[in-house]
Amino acid sequence: MFFDTWSSIYEIILMTVIFYFSLIIMLRISGKRTLADLNAFDMVVTISIGSIVATTILSKDTVYFEGITAIVTLFIMQYIIAKLSVKSNKFTKIVKANPTLVYYQGEFLENNIKKVRVTEDDIMQQMRIEQGITSKDVKAVILEPNGKLSIITNLPEDNHKKIEQYK
Repeated sequence: MFFDTWSSIYEIILMTVIFYFSLIIMLRISGKRTLADLNAFDMVVTISIGSIVATTILSKDTVYFEGITAIVTLFIMQYIIAKLSVKSNKFTKIVKANPTLVYYQGEFLENNIKKVRVTEDDIMQQMRIEQGITSKDVKAVILEPNGKLSIITNLPEDNHKKIEQYK
């Protein structure tokens, strides 16, 4: 059988529509940061929201207000963490990763590559895919806290000290 009853299908449709509009309202209130994927914490919030929505829509054991309460709690926690991060550098260091320099002036930085668990092939692939360039064109590659690689091809002399801080 493909479904239990027509009423269960109607209930899923109704819950989906209600959650859709509820999420739009909550996302507009909470701001762009909620789904920004700026760091690992933001990614966890995004995934958690999706999981809560799916569970609430499809589970007969979870009612709408329980799901909304969980999502609102996540939004509030993210707001608090973001505020604390802005106000305290110590707190920021606890909840956010630092950028890591993995390639600099023609050399892969082996210790950093091992620490962040990427390979030289991963970095080279990203250079080709994202930028269509080869390693000789690249001045530096930084693995950002959100897991993306920043590929720097133009590095003025005065920026070398800024980049070297990530070694």
